[in-house]
This record gives sequence, structure tokens and C-alpha cells, in this order.
Amino acid sequence: RRPWAKGFSSRIMRSAGNYNSASAAWAYIDSTNLWVRVECTGRPVKLTMTGVLWNGTQSYIYLSYYMDGAILDANAGLPWQEFLEATVNAGFTFTWVTTPAAGSHAFTPVWAVSGGTATLNANSPPMMFTVEELTQTVGNNGLT
Repeated sequence: RRPWAKGFSSRIMRSAGNYNSASAAWAYIDSTNLWVRVECTGRPVKLTMTGVLWNGTQSYIYLSYYMDGAILDANAGLPWQEFLEATVNAGFTFTWVTTPAAGSHAFTPVWAVSGGTATLNANSPPMMFTVEELTQTVGNNGLT
């Protein structure tokens, strides 16, 4: 990346087909279409996913992010979980900020479910995944 380039932003919207999973272990939501590789400068990176979840069975649904194929920030205690009543749609926004080392990194959302088969709507409304490098100064700029 050019030295003068500051920040990046990538937004992926999925508006066709739904995602389904019954996995109790972390699984990619979509390792092809919801996968972003970016050149990081060592500044904070903000990951955000929005959408609607559904499960026919009362259960927990867990969301997290992978960076370079591993749970981000050593999972930091399950970043996001939602308890769903059976057959209830639940809108969500899940944001996580991390500060990766400078270099090329791949980010993708992952999920797990405690029971039943979870569905992430990608129809109406569409689901969205964004990856942004924040350009604010990391230090305090000499302020006291």
C-alpha cells in the first residue's frame, strides 16, 4: 500500500439465499463471499456484521470473527451471543475492534449454535459485513 494511503473500507452485502448451520463448533458463515483480505498498517480495524437470525429451536447463537483462520483476539470470551426463542426473528449488529500487526490479513465472520439449525437471512433485509481500518491517531498526540 502506498505510504500516503490512510485507512480502507470494504463492505459486502448479501441479498440472495440464506445461510444455515447446526454446528456447535465455530464454522465459516461463507468462506468465499464473506472473506476480506486487506493490507493493514497496524492501526485499529473495525469489523461489523448486521442481519437477521432465526432458529426453529430455542437456542444460543454465537458470532465471532476469524483473522487469518483463527479466532480473533483469542476469542476474548465469546464476543457475541444471542439467546433465541423458537421461530423468532432477531435483528442484530455485531461490531468488534482489533489492532492487528502491520501486514496482510484475512477477515471473515464465523458462527456456532447450541441446538437446532440456525438461519442467517441474506434476503430481506440483506446482511452486511464491513471491514474498516480506523484512521484516528493511536496515541494521545501529546495531550495530557
